[in-house]
Amino acid sequence: MNLVPKDLSVLKHDKYTVAMFRQEFIVNGRPFDAGSRKLFLKKWRNNWYIDGDVIVDLEKENQFITVLSKVNNDYANRHDIRKIFDTWVARWEAEDMKGYASFYAEDFRSRGMNLDDWLAYKANILRLNKNIHIVVKDFKVTHQSRHKAVVTFEQHYHSSRVNDVGIKTVYLKKVDNSWKICKELWKSKT
Repeated sequence: MNLVPKDLSVLKHDKYTVAMFRQEFIVNGRPFDAGSRKLFLKKWRNNWYIDGDVIVDLEKENQFITVLSKVNNDYANRHDIRKIFDTWVARWEAEDMKGYASFYAEDFRSRGMNLDDWLAYKANILRLNKNIHIVVKDFKVTHQSRHKAVVTFEQHYHSSRVNDVGIKTVYLKKVDNSWKICKELWKSKT
């Protein structure tokens, strides 16, 4: 987040100065008008200090605070989602099928399989492949609401039998205040 002061006016008299400006903040590349502000500055020992601060347009300031709160919540959720994915990958690499399965919603569907079929399919992959290593690149939460999210990333998959690179799209939903995977799509790049 960056502050870009606009329409700056400065009135100075002896040891006192009043700076008035419109606050524009850049948040995630988008400008937000947070209204006007007055800063009363006082010079003491050759340095300027803020002696007073007045919000001129309280309504715009409150609107900006609401927007900023949503952005902060989105960032926190994105951070939580990334931590979940890192743990999900670690469970798979560790061949921990029970831990891996805990990341899926009961109504999971992918490639024509329900959750039980999917987990049986994945257990067979684990049986046939050893030394699994996954590298996740370009991780993005491409869509998010309070209860749903879509994540895409480039996955580099290496094992004793398979080496593949592709784009994985994972659909998540909130279940009992936890993010769970409800669908996966895979598109190989090799």
